[in-house]
Amino acid sequence: VRFIYDISFFAIIILILFNILFGIIIDTFASLRDSKQRIDDDLQNNCFICNIGREAFDRNTDGGFENHIKNDHFAWNFIYYIAYIRVKNPLEYNGLESIVAQKVHKLEIDWVPLGSALVLQNKFDDETIEEKCVAGLDFLAEQVEKLHTRMDKWEADHKAISTLKGSQVAA
Repeated sequence: VRFIYDISFFAIIILILFNILFGIIIDTFASLRDSKQRIDDDLQNNCFICNIGREAFDRNTDGGFENHIKNDHFAWNFIYYIAYIRVKNPLEYNGLESIVAQKVHKLEIDWVPLGSALVLQNKFDDETIEEKCVAGLDFLAEQVEKLHTRMDKWEADHKAISTLKGSQVAA
């Protein structure tokens, strides 16, 4: 009886410990899967270079996100540029190459266009220019209206003065 009691006790304890261990393992794999899914989602929906989301390019550019990552911010072009700088003689660097070479040597990434893309800047610049033009035309229209009002008042005053002068000459 004691033997059966001891074996059943250890079997229950071992089952509980194995279930706890398996629970930890399954939970760890679930968190790894979620982490991988977030990374994949980030790679699919954000530009690797500028980290701007797919929606911004799809809404505001003609070619959309796919065109941006294949032409504007193709990641391999940045790698090729770093390799080119490392192979090139430092005495032959131009200004930009020397700055980028220093930053690459110091492992700084502020030469990479994080948070900006020329395609979006041009789009927003065009909108800003258009808004400024509209605002300028509105301002000019207001000024013209004020000039018309002043001219009408001046003409009325001029007629009144002419009328007064004409009545004084007649008297």
